[in-house]
Amino acid sequence: MEGSIPEMTSLRIDLELPVPEGMRFIRGDAVVVRCDKISDRLEHYEIAAFLNNMADPDRDALESFVDPLQSGHSLTAGDESSQGS
Repeated sequence: MEGSIPEMTSLRIDLELPVPEGMRFIRGDAVVVRCDKISDRLEHYEIAAFLNNMADPDRDALESFVDPLQSGHSLTAGDESSQGS
């Protein structure tokens, strides 16, 4: 990310996740908990956000993506098998 975001900034997060049926769009509210500069020479930052408000089905889809052993699926973003090929 270019530019710093102050900690405790509220965000709306929209994600597109691969699922066996295709793509799933999820949305949640989050709070920035960390913002670290990646390099001294670049104005690029890595942020960490705490997702504090998300619909249960969206949270389940995100948890399945993060921990595929939990759901029995093994898809990664950009994986051709996840794009309906």
